[in-house]
Amino acid sequence: MKVITVATHPDRYYESLLDSAKKNNIDITVLGMGEKWQGFGWKFTKMIEFLEKVNMNEIVMFIDAYDVIFLDNGQKIEEKFLEIKRKNNFKILIGVDLISKSKFHSYTYKKIFSSNNPHNINSGVYIGYAKDIYDVLTNIKKNNDLNNTDDQKLFIMEHNKDNSIFYFDKKNEIILNIFGNLITGKLDFNSFDFYLIENNNGVKIFNKKNNTYPMVLHGPGNTNLDDIILKYNYKLTKKNNDSRIKYSIRAINNYYKYFIKEIIILIIFIVLLILYFLNKKN
Repeated sequence: MKVITVATHPDRYYESLLDSAKKNNIDITVLGMGEKWQGFGWKFTKMIEFLEKVNMNEIVMFIDAYDVIFLDNGQKIEEKFLEIKRKNNFKILIGVDLISKSKFHSYTYKKIFSSNNPHNINSGVYIGYAKDIYDVLTNIKKNNDLNNTDDQKLFIMEHNKDNSIFYFDKKNEIILNIFGNLITGKLDFNSFDFYLIENNNGVKIFNKKNNTYPMVLHGPGNTNLDDIILKYNYKLTKKNNDSRIKYSIRAINNYYKYFIKEIIILIIFIVLLILYFLNKKN
């Protein structure tokens, strides 16, 4: 199995990812290092270029570079993928987002990634045979401008055209995508029916509902993975807090356009509130 990520520079949890891979005997191929970031869809371009050079029968896993860590070794991930593949007809196994019970979180998520996304597809981690991934990505590239479209939205649109492409890892047999608290970013496994098993054999994240142990952890958005990284004894760099602030600023810059109506309403409300208090003083 080949594991691929796209990163233009070390940032956020990149060093933690590399350390988690090393401790689980996983080799990661990093694409784009030192290059200029060209948007989320650019990750597909880099993947296509890479896939053109590999054996099409190779199993390939893509992972985001800055908010993912491995919880288990590559052999177990590959074995679980093949087990699921034997029982189901699909091209790509992909993770899905676990949305918190917060109405605000649910509202903002649907505004950004479309209400027409009932499975909560997340493009941060996916796995399949090279040929299948290549076919899907080249088809997406043929019909879309990769540099100006979010990769997650591209996958959502592709699924809506052909619902046989993806297998959604809703049981978290391989992939766990979990958001942290909206304010602190910290993980609260209990609110998602998960808990940590800690014993002499180490640490495991356990999905109580499905009786599964995820092998790859993805903390989308501004999720704070510090505590879980330390529990797994992975490397944690001191600049992660600064990196998370920079990410928040970039996220606002990327996604504010989806909330223009709400921003206008908020501005009008603030202006009216100011005018009300000014008139009251007079």
